[in-house]
Amino acid sequence: MSIDNTPNSTYDDDDHRLSNVSSVELGEKLFHWGSYTTIPALMLLLVFASPTARSATVGTLMIVAGAGFRLYTCAFMSEDLQDSVGSDYLITTGPFALIRNPLYLANLIVIFGAIFYAKVVILGLPMIAFFLIQYYCITKYEEKTLLAKFGDDYQRYMERVPAWIPLNMPVADDITMPPNIAAAFRSEKKSLTAIACVLFLLMLAT
Repeated sequence: MSIDNTPNSTYDDDDHRLSNVSSVELGEKLFHWGSYTTIPALMLLLVFASPTARSATVGTLMIVAGAGFRLYTCAFMSEDLQDSVGSDYLITTGPFALIRNPLYLANLIVIFGAIFYAKVVILGLPMIAFFLIQYYCITKYEEKTLLAKFGDDYQRYMERVPAWIPLNMPVADDITMPPNIAAAFRSEKKSLTAIACVLFLLMLAT
């Protein structure tokens, strides 16, 4: 997925301009407020949850895997990047060498795990669709911001690295040790606590 960075590219026609602007503007709002959209989703899951031993086990494994992947991703990021887009340099190492949005992929794994745990198919499908649209809009906003900040360097990165699915399945050599896992634990303290609370509440619903 790439974005034309020429000044007038979003004004070729009214429909394209409206579509592009709306997704970027919505993405900017969701970037700052998107964490709160999980609250009503969680409440619905807890109210209608009907987990089984199998769904609870698989769901727990997915939630733990997503939390671990999120922690691993954050270990390659600066601690001040949680509420802003981009840093003074372009991060292309660790999971960012395989896909452009590893942090959001980790979040989706946690969300899928919670839905699978609760075993609410009727609610789960629209929830999944909503969060996919949410992260699509957020990544459009981030791409526009990073293209303006890093220019051709980010354009080449976008052309080289896919957004969500690696071009090749990762192997052991692709897994690099993060520079500072302790800093990742510090920056992710609130997120990990929130994920643990979600898992605990789902267990209470069992």
